[in-house]
Amino acid sequence: MPLCLRVDKRLGQHALVKLREINLINTSFRIQTLNDYLLIPVHRQPSEDEARLLSETGVNVQLTVADVPKARAQPSLLEALGVNVPTCLQNLLPHSVDVVGDIAVVEVAPQLWDYREALGGAILAVNPRVQTVLAKVGAVGGVYRVRDLRVIAGVDRTETVHREYGCSFNVDLSKAYFSPRLGFEHNRVASQVAGSETVIDLFTGVGPFAIHIAKRLKTGKVYAIDVNPSAIAYLKKNIAVNHVEGRVVIVEGDARRVVEERLSGVAHRVIMNLPLEAFKFLDTACLALRNEGGIVHYYAFTSEAEPLGIVRENVVKAIGDTGRSSVEVLGSRVVKATAPHEYQVALDIKVA
Repeated sequence: MPLCLRVDKRLGQHALVKLREINLINTSFRIQTLNDYLLIPVHRQPSEDEARLLSETGVNVQLTVADVPKARAQPSLLEALGVNVPTCLQNLLPHSVDVVGDIAVVEVAPQLWDYREALGGAILAVNPRVQTVLAKVGAVGGVYRVRDLRVIAGVDRTETVHREYGCSFNVDLSKAYFSPRLGFEHNRVASQVAGSETVIDLFTGVGPFAIHIAKRLKTGKVYAIDVNPSAIAYLKKNIAVNHVEGRVVIVEGDARRVVEERLSGVAHRVIMNLPLEAFKFLDTACLALRNEGGIVHYYAFTSEAEPLGIVRENVVKAIGDTGRSSVEVLGSRVVKATAPHEYQVALDIKVA
């Protein structure tokens, strides 16, 4: 019998959204109704952070073991492919795909490129909600943080609407960066923000951090900065869709120049979601903070054997070199693996 989370039915939909986001639902079993509760099968006990996020939104973590029926089995990707890919190449099949709205984005190994359409069709077959499959062609790069994508199955488009934690984000994946794997981070950071804070989101993209935070603000503001005009266009649409007009200030331009010219010394909190180059902007983040200091949420890629230790050491030294009087890492976590032995990490840093 599986471990289940017992949730008040009135909070069921909200709980399901959050549990899917943090990949806790055990899809091998069916969700059951028991009087005024839902029994949601889960893979494991939630971590302290996950339990706190659930409880902050009214979902109490009540675990039980329950006799719930097994779900009808979905075909695996390999089963859906059938004989369309040679046995000698099947070990190169992707282990996961990123789903943004109703679009799946997949990394196709070079040896599988000639089989991309069969692979795309199989992904559609095993993901009923997906309407389009895009293959990555190259890495995220350039000033605008975009990558080349190729439609390999389904509807020929790159625009969709992604929903997470009660927020909706319009995005064209060929024109602006968006990662569905950061949904937990968007909500985690937003949950720390007080209602009267001034927050600067240095590399906002289509606004996931900014909008999650703005929904929690009462008198504060989020300055959402990006140099990509397409991202700014979608940010404007997302502000309206999520009803946070007046709480998000849109600033199109280079983050360093914007802070130097108009936003130095104003922020209680700075978000630095530019993992490839955030280190180069630590001085800008410190300049943006108030004289008495504040919090920096820093994201980076690393391939170190101890992924958090070396990043902490380098960041603390770099912030110290800006002249700030103290630096304290409040928390750090591995956000996701990006490749074998490569990781994206997050640091919450208190700067005074």
